[in-house]
Amino acid sequence: MTIWLLAVLLLAALAGLGLRQGAIRVLLSFFGIVIGGLLAGPLGHLVKPLLSAAGVKHPVYLALLP
Repeated sequence: MTIWLLAVLLLAALAGLGLRQGAIRVLLSFFGIVIGGLLAGPLGHLVKPLLSAAGVKHPVYLALLP
């Protein structure tokens, strides 16, 4: 029940944000977030060698930072 209330509250907040900013701006922001999330995995593999070359040696940092 609590998760449903949280979901309804989140949807209401996003609807209010959409009305305040405008549908086109919110839609473009949403697409930017989705594309950024999709590109994070492939581009993270490119950043990992740069971090190890910069001196980051801890395996947890090498897994999370890229």
